[in-house]
Amino acid sequence: MDFSTSPLEDWEATFSSSVKQSLHQKYRDRCVVCLQRLPAPGILCTRVIDESLHVSTAVEEGVMAAEYNPASEANGVLKCPTCHLAYFTPNLIAFSLPLPVLHYILRYILGTPESDRKPLREVFRLLGDWSPGATIDALPDTKPIEPYLGLFALVILNPSQLIGMELFTRHQPPVSILKGGRFIRRKSGAAGNLACIFDSLALTNNAPERRGTIPLSPEQPTFQHVRYWRIPVKMEAILVTLEERIGRKSYASEEITCTQNIFCILALQRSYGTISIPLSAIPEPGPPEHGSKAGPSGDGPQLSGKRKRPQSDDAGQGSQKLQGRARRAGKVVEARDPGSSGELPFERLQNESRPPGVHPNESSFSCPDDDNPQASPRRLGEREDEQGVDGVEHMEDDGLGELSAGPVGESEWALE
Repeated sequence: MDFSTSPLEDWEATFSSSVKQSLHQKYRDRCVVCLQRLPAPGILCTRVIDESLHVSTAVEEGVMAAEYNPASEANGVLKCPTCHLAYFTPNLIAFSLPLPVLHYILRYILGTPESDRKPLREVFRLLGDWSPGATIDALPDTKPIEPYLGLFALVILNPSQLIGMELFTRHQPPVSILKGGRFIRRKSGAAGNLACIFDSLALTNNAPERRGTIPLSPEQPTFQHVRYWRIPVKMEAILVTLEERIGRKSYASEEITCTQNIFCILALQRSYGTISIPLSAIPEPGPPEHGSKAGPSGDGPQLSGKRKRPQSDDAGQGSQKLQGRARRAGKVVEARDPGSSGELPFERLQNESRPPGVHPNESSFSCPDDDNPQASPRRLGEREDEQGVDGVEHMEDDGLGELSAGPVGESEWALE
């Protein structure tokens, strides 16, 4: 097909015709967000990272490899016009790394001695190459985050413009449950760390409809349910894109706060070297404990007050953006007192409020029965599930296609 004739061509990212063809074949003309399948001319080829400038900055910080190509298939996904133009383009919503992975990265860059610490681009490469049953000897224990690798959360960037808004999906995923480091189809009535993964690649072209919504504001009853998206893109690309989109604003979202903290710490380490911050301020990666506080909170982004930081004489050697990150690191740590022991307070690493987004803490949510949508919600408790084999999720035949092998992230979905 000649994609240059698409009526949406002006809204698409710049890709070669061959890359566009590959993306349409890979995703089968299906939106990675709402899973809607559209005629090829009506769906958009979009970039995860949309400007080369973002890549060059991330390369300086050691987050991305220099050879990352924004015009490659690896940097592209398909989105429907509604998701892309109405929500992503105006910076109303964005993808984020799952919170356990963000906590893991924070603990790694703070707790690993400088002589042993790998650049984040290498950490992400190792995590991206992981396969079920494998171990990554070059990194600290990755088992707590393995169920989340390859998955992304959806976070809200501007809740005031999303009141009453929701995305419609024709393929609401079934509820799964975490056991043995992976998520599998939940038995009727089973409770535990429930999960639901939006996976456009798992759907067949003739998958039956299972209608539902993705609520985007907290007054909607199912807003608190955890949702994750499986998308075959690089984790560092999602991290860099979110950091670029959130800028200097302050959010009541733990995912966003952790993302800001990661880049602020990288900038501080670049300027000042080793930074001593207690790891006790950062939650351990992995599923939250049962009974923890759940649900959205906060009023969304607010412009934070400007703070001036003392800069060392050589701080100006980095790029202007890196200097900006170091200057605004007062959002994360206070300026170091030259007469102090060098300890830096890190109060904001443990944000007690939950995000005004689509991915709050799942540990105390309720979820109606998959087989009985009208069943009353139940509290999450002990785990009970079907057994999977060889690390592959095994699901009842519901016409939604087979989930791919590999780690499946955590999310909760209630049928309406």
